[in-house]
Amino acid sequence: MTSDNYIVGTCETMCPVSEVNLRKKNNLVHYFERIEFVKEFSRSAADKRQSKASDLRTFGALKKTLEYLFSRILHETDKPFNFRYDFIFNRCRAVRQEIVIQNMSCEKTVKLLEPIALFLSFSLYRLTGSPISAFDSSICGQHLKECLLKCLTCYEEMDEMDQDYNQDNRIIIEGIYLMLNINDPNSLHRLIQLNSTFKSSPIIKLCIIIALNFHQRNYYKIIRDIQRLPHIICAVATLILPQLRRNLLYNFSIAYSSNTSTVPLDFLQRLLIYDNTEILVRDLIELDIQSKAEEKLTAVKFNRKTFDKNKTISHTLHQFVEVKFRDLNLTDLILLK
Repeated sequence: MTSDNYIVGTCETMCPVSEVNLRKKNNLVHYFERIEFVKEFSRSAADKRQSKASDLRTFGALKKTLEYLFSRILHETDKPFNFRYDFIFNRCRAVRQEIVIQNMSCEKTVKLLEPIALFLSFSLYRLTGSPISAFDSSICGQHLKECLLKCLTCYEEMDEMDQDYNQDNRIIIEGIYLMLNINDPNSLHRLIQLNSTFKSSPIIKLCIIIALNFHQRNYYKIIRDIQRLPHIICAVATLILPQLRRNLLYNFSIAYSSNTSTVPLDFLQRLLIYDNTEILVRDLIELDIQSKAEEKLTAVKFNRKTFDKNKTISHTLHQFVEVKFRDLNLTDLILLK
């Protein structure tokens, strides 16, 4: 026990022997545990008074666990990404649980939570729009926010204690948090209140500009600037693209409502940064702007009366984001190497 009566883990492996034996006995071995077992999340172990030191992993073992998940399991391409996500999500949740049970220091907490936050950010971008049976974006988003908020709280506590940490990592976390919560003006206000060291960062400056334009409804400027964000922050920022596109299309329905005038389809594609006109036409149909998919549609006729304000359009992957990830090692990106 520590002086605060929190248990300190002594397990140096990715999964305690007791759990390995129990799960083998009950045939609860996951597909990805053919070689190595990784401790799974269990609600029943949430109370630290019920936990044994031998069942809790050391900081080194927790770090090793994350490195294994993001270097090995993440790249098991014989299974679809959502299948890999489910396994990694559960095992990361177990890591987060042990951080709480052991009341780890801020320094150790951020070193463990930062990679988890980046994995959840990438997964949210990659899987949003999937069937609910394959991926629940609301659950992923909720856990991502919890990780980000804990990191931000730890940064602030370390600032108060004049304790060093990786400020470049904080800039990434701050950027993700603002883009994820861009609808909330409090998130923008919080970032503006940061000290000059962080506000002088080009990434933070750009994030603030994007958020300001969002609240001023300068949707085109946001779409333009999102493309300038670095990889993972850019990926998270694209989650608001369906909302931005819908709002701009609504503005077109008001400004260009006419029985005779049309707007060129290729112009809308460039303006709204669609990868192709097929996806654009699909969204036009979804919003009742276009009645049906014509084989050679070249222009769009807007009518304010037909636009359905109650409908939304779906998130898709974007070529300008995929290009940013193309030459990056995803493991190194998530582990912040």
